[in-house]
Amino acid sequence: MATIIELKYFNTFWLKKIKSITDVAVGNVSPFASNVGATINVSVAMDNTKMNVGQEFTIVYTGNTYKSYIVEKISNTSFIAAAAPAIAIVGTPDVTFGKIINFDQIPQAYSSDIESDWVIEEARIRGGYNNTSVDYGVKAYAAEDETAQSHKFSSLIHSGIFNSRTGVNQTNQFSVAEDITRTIDPANGSIQKLYAEDTNLIIFQENKVSKSLIDKDAIYSAEGNASVTSRNLVIGQNVAYAGEYGISTDPESFAVNGYRKYFTDRNQNVVCRLSMDGITVISSYGMTDFFRDKFSTAEDNIIGGWDAHNKQYVVTIPQSANGYDTLAFDETSKGWVSFFDYKPNQIISLNNNYFTANEGKLYKHYTLAPNTQARGVFYGTQSESSVTFVFNGGTVYG
Repeated sequence: MATIIELKYFNTFWLKKIKSITDVAVGNVSPFASNVGATINVSVAMDNTKMNVGQEFTIVYTGNTYKSYIVEKISNTSFIAAAAPAIAIVGTPDVTFGKIINFDQIPQAYSSDIESDWVIEEARIRGGYNNTSVDYGVKAYAAEDETAQSHKFSSLIHSGIFNSRTGVNQTNQFSVAEDITRTIDPANGSIQKLYAEDTNLIIFQENKVSKSLIDKDAIYSAEGNASVTSRNLVIGQNVAYAGEYGISTDPESFAVNGYRKYFTDRNQNVVCRLSMDGITVISSYGMTDFFRDKFSTAEDNIIGGWDAHNKQYVVTIPQSANGYDTLAFDETSKGWVSFFDYKPNQIISLNNNYFTANEGKLYKHYTLAPNTQARGVFYGTQSESSVTFVFNGGTVYG
């Protein structure tokens, strides 16, 4: 004998609001008509505001302020609220809207028919038993004991991998369960600049420059020799360069050419070059006093860049009253060879061409001016060129 068993299952239904109740009026609106009595019926240009049932508002009329009113109903051209006590209003008062404090009559804000403001949605597709269910998914939850913001000014963290060939993109993942952070000595100030070179990550702090191996680690012997080994570690051991020099707070002064990196340290009043032999103070090539005086009075970020056309490092030091000093260092001459009459906001080199930016415009150097076909024109201003000769004094005997 066959038996029929009736199975019952529970489905999920969601009650959803068609329009968000967070759209509220802000600021002041000026009604153009009003009624008198215990019920305030104020007509408002509806396209100038977004009112909502349950939203509080304040009326300012003839110097008096009436508070704690709540919008109870909205039609196409006006809103109605119960007044306590009654206010006789004639004219055009100012109405200032606040936040929603009463959610009881929210559906009436959008239609005279309450049901048309809500929609019932079934969780299972077509409502069938064991059909595919659509839900909100997993909600992330994290317990954080210390909710205050923490600023890690001398720490590094890396994300997951990115592989365009396989389509793997984990650049938005920073898993705290993995060893993905590296903290540099905070006594040397905050990290201002990072530069990746081969398998090294060069780290510029305010008062120190160091490097960390990328995807490798080094074990140093008693003689100071490094034995590089492969490990599952992105940022390896940190090794500082000799010399108490950093980039201060001027990462804009950084420039690179080959293995040479140039930067300024206004805290030490020097210009430095980082190359294969370490850090060299290039401001000491006949310009020690100049940079000591200029860096001590600099009032803005120092701008630096590489001139690929003349093979020079160009640096601009802003001074007070829109003053500035722009000069260039040449590796061939091992010295500072020229001053320039322009103040760039950014320095760029591309395909042996030298560009600078000023007030949102890009300029190409070492070309004739478009209108005058003259040289020495910087940012539309003609500048005079001069050469100063320096000779050692002495006596000539015949």
